[in-house]
Amino acid sequence: MAETSGSPYYFSVRHDMMGMIPSGADRILEVGSAGGLTGKELKAKGVSEVAGIEIVDDVARSVRPYYDAFYIGDVEAMDLPYEDGHFDCILYGDVLEHLRDPWNVLRKHNRLLRTGGSIVVSIPNIRHYRIIKKLAFKGQWEYCDDGIMDRTHLRFFTLRSVREMVADAGYV
Repeated sequence: MAETSGSPYYFSVRHDMMGMIPSGADRILEVGSAGGLTGKELKAKGVSEVAGIEIVDDVARSVRPYYDAFYIGDVEAMDLPYEDGHFDCILYGDVLEHLRDPWNVLRKHNRLLRTGGSIVVSIPNIRHYRIIKKLAFKGQWEYCDDGIMDRTHLRFFTLRSVREMVADAGYV
């Protein structure tokens, strides 16, 4: 794996996602915590409990101080030690497209969310005009180090397919 320490890809606050967290959400699980700066910001804003999960070991090692609980490893293989309904909000920041079975992860985590709780999902849209333009007019389907065509993506989604996945997992 490429060196990730210090990479802006892993070390930025997800303000876009934070703006979608419902007010009053006080227990948050962040799946794909990267360098922990979003968790650190959530704690600074007064969220009482923030738990995180990250698979990239060299990135995750330094973020534990920002979280009340932190798990390093493959979210697909984890059974988290929380009661049903523990979290007010679960964040999936550009992580589901990297998973073998994101449908199962969403179903498995559904029990962790309190009744009336929320998930915030960020997933690159493969139907973005730049991707379609390159494919339709230039015949290009080129992977890169980050963004929509990140070479580590195992799945590609459109807005419609994301909505279907979320609904199939039992979310409204």
